[in-house]
Amino acid sequence: RASGHPMHLKHLLVELPQADGRLYAKRSLVADEGNGVGEHHGVSLDECGIACDGVPACQSFSYSDYSRACYMKDQEVTMESVPKERRTWDWHLRTYFPIEPNSSVPLPPPVNRSDAVPGHSYIERTLVANEGGGIHTEAHVTAAECEKKCDVIGACRSFAYSAEQRMCFLKDAVITMEDAARVPQYLDYKTY
Repeated sequence: RASGHPMHLKHLLVELPQADGRLYAKRSLVADEGNGVGEHHGVSLDECGIACDGVPACQSFSYSDYSRACYMKDQEVTMESVPKERRTWDWHLRTYFPIEPNSSVPLPPPVNRSDAVPGHSYIERTLVANEGGGIHTEAHVTAAECEKKCDVIGACRSFAYSAEQRMCFLKDAVITMEDAARVPQYLDYKTY
């Protein structure tokens, strides 16, 4: 495990919390995912990476922080791998692949919490079709707490929230009222 690399769920580098865990780069879902070598449901991104580390055949995995689903694959992936054409049912999946600690995958600048912009105002609208990339997921929160989370995470530009589920999904996409709505809508989720 390389030290000094923070976890960046939105960006390219993800360090998973295991003594001998690998570093993973995040990218759009790839066209050729290879064969499945295991899957887990109801798990975090960290748990998915740890599971992949424990399966010798696992060379990459796709993960959804929307559905908390982990699909381990035997395909070696790079940033140059051909991306999958987005479809309505897999918009929330991203591919993760191991990288060397000193690889040339660019690191984003660290998020400085003092860069937070307090007092953003958010407008509720129907859940959008293209929510962008997932940054962070928070359970058992209010909409106001979700707003505050989005304000303090520099990469957050919007979020999806369910009052029924009390779930908050921070996103990197700038959303407008003109953006297409998701059809069909999902539970009581709204985009802000």
